[in-house]
Amino acid sequence: MANHGKTFEYRKFLIIQLNEEPNPRTGKWIETLYEFEHVYYPSFIEPDANGVCQRLYFNEDLTKMLERRKDSVCFIYEQDNEKRGGITENGAKKISWKIWRTVQRYPSYLSGITSYPFLFSPNFEFYIDVDYEGDSFVVRDISKNGAVEHVIPSGLMSLSLKGSTKSKKALPQLAKLLGFYDSKHLRIVDKGGIESIYNFKRGSIQSRLLCSASIDNFAINNFKFNHYLFDRAVSNPAHTLERLVMIMDKTKVL
Repeated sequence: MANHGKTFEYRKFLIIQLNEEPNPRTGKWIETLYEFEHVYYPSFIEPDANGVCQRLYFNEDLTKMLERRKDSVCFIYEQDNEKRGGITENGAKKISWKIWRTVQRYPSYLSGITSYPFLFSPNFEFYIDVDYEGDSFVVRDISKNGAVEHVIPSGLMSLSLKGSTKSKKALPQLAKLLGFYDSKHLRIVDKGGIESIYNFKRGSIQSRLLCSASIDNFAINNFKFNHYLFDRAVSNPAHTLERLVMIMDKTKVL
């Protein structure tokens, strides 16, 4: 690998908001909410399969920032209220970040399924991990140094594919079928292909979709997208027909 001299640099980042209608006060469709400086790692430093070695995400109310790098460590920052820098000319608030938590046990081999941070709850307080000893997916509490908050029942999601072993090759196929709905609920496509909203705080299913494409462990790889819940865009009309046929063949009513 060529030596480019420096491995990182500081750059200015903007958090923008896309309005459904022009702001009645400013008349703008696009507005800059925050401006900040942060370390930037050029893509030539061990990029992932998409040529990216660093991704930044923000929680629901923009008070926390998640930094995901190619390695297995994630950093979660919170706004540093003691280092606010006023307002820029375009009306953006200047902010700074400080590290809130470091996630050491992050399953990075699952994150490459999609660029969407599906392993983290929207408030960045919980994340999904794999417990090999317990043969299960688990939800960990970030504020409690990764302590297990809940074990996902094997009846909803088990660690093995039919005909496959519990390997790092098989697990991403299963991880395509789950993600967070909010800070208390998961979305899980179970063994029967029914999408459930599961309350991991109470350990109970809150609701199920009446109809969903049945995706048993044999059919997972038949779909033309990365993550079943977050990458469902159809780019080819033929794929739409294929999925409708599967729905007709395997639909279940609860």
